[in-house]
Amino acid sequence: MSASPWWTQRPRRWSPNTIKAAPLDREALFPDQTLPDILDSVALYALLGLYANGKGKQIEYEPDPALKDSENIPLTEDIVSYFVREVRPYVVDAWIDRESLDEQDGGIGKLGYEINFNRVFFQYQEPRPLNSIDAELAEVEQRIMALLREVTE
Repeated sequence: MSASPWWTQRPRRWSPNTIKAAPLDREALFPDQTLPDILDSVALYALLGLYANGKGKQIEYEPDPALKDSENIPLTEDIVSYFVREVRPYVVDAWIDRESLDEQDGGIGKLGYEINFNRVFFQYQEPRPLNSIDAELAEVEQRIMALLREVTE
């Protein structure tokens, strides 16, 4: 089972939008998740792509659709911890897309699960002995040679 939040990164040419700073409702954005204690509101705003401009407003950059990506996050882990550990070290200017909300709980990211049918229903079968495979190939080779003799005569 996993959650799949979209994340994106700033394009080379930024086109910022200035929006009024509003307090984030952590419980509404991340329902049933325990966010890291070290995460203050400034860091949370930055993870969500909002940066303070010092005038009581937030700067929000226009994402480049070509740079969007998604991750499968285990349900036992919160989105923010996973993002900080697995995405931020490799893409420093990436942020979590706040617009991608789940229909069920209204939180960030699409909640769902994936059933790996091979893992659940696969039944191992021993491979045939090499001698029987060689014998079958020799038999097929003889039939091919007989068909080729018919064609060439």
